[in-house]
Amino acid sequence: MIRVLVSALVIALALSSSVGAQDVPRAQTLILGKVSGNPKKQFPKLEALAVHLAARLKDKGIEKGGVLIAQSNAEMIALLKDGKVDLVTETPLSALLIQEKSGAEIFLLEWKGGAPTYQSLLFTTKESPVKSLADLRGRKVVFQDPGSTSGFLLPLSMLLRAGLSVVELSSPRETPPANKVGYVFADAEANTLAWVVNGLVDAGTLSNMDLQSFAETQAPVVDKIRVFAESAPFPRSTLMAGPNLDPTLREAVTSVLTGLHETEAGKAVMEEYFKVARFESLTPTTAEEFEEVRTVFGLIRDRME
Repeated sequence: MIRVLVSALVIALALSSSVGAQDVPRAQTLILGKVSGNPKKQFPKLEALAVHLAARLKDKGIEKGGVLIAQSNAEMIALLKDGKVDLVTETPLSALLIQEKSGAEIFLLEWKGGAPTYQSLLFTTKESPVKSLADLRGRKVVFQDPGSTSGFLLPLSMLLRAGLSVVELSSPRETPPANKVGYVFADAEANTLAWVVNGLVDAGTLSNMDLQSFAETQAPVVDKIRVFAESAPFPRSTLMAGPNLDPTLREAVTSVLTGLHETEAGKAVMEEYFKVARFESLTPTTAEEFEEVRTVFGLIRDRME
């Protein structure tokens, strides 16, 4: 109940600062949602797109854009079922869970951070005896956080596919069983890198985009590590339509978003909105990529609720 109240406050703040008059009926308001434990950081990014969409959809009866930030997938699912959110931006694995339980539907891909896909990399130090996933038995891996696709769910699926058993440890100083891979969470990409380089754990995981960023800012540290496994390319982010979103309005949203990269004003909005390079409709190629997403989802689904 407390989380729902928090979300209600966030949406109220969003609506008060969006396009149009204050007292606008729900049917004339387009609500963009996201699951996040840090609503203060995410709010302005989402608001930029919600306000722009509202301004472009007046001919469809939309007078105001708003933002709703849920604290968990379960809360977002409930809000979608109740018709309190229209669009949701989420990573593919969370999107599949939300789609399964709420009736929402993935309809666009987001080139978040400027890229359509990314990869999860497992790395160790150059001096480490770890050469493959099998070498991680009896050793420790650091992940980012339980909700991260590239920093936990995707590399976890790589371990499970390799036939490895995993167990969460209470701290990086705990020793895992000899026949299992022990894992801990570092909560931040910089911590992940530091824990591996400083020997607290045997291996860690970063996305290829994060590693490239660290290579530009912390080259001496990155020079000490070696990547020994990588995932297949994975869709970066998705946009979902709520089960109660009118099909005509959804079509209009698609038209607006897939054309944003063609104008300077649209590019500015996307830059503020998670540095998205473009929105892309699902194609036969991306459908094939989503088969990999569904395979990974099947392996780690029980760890997402």
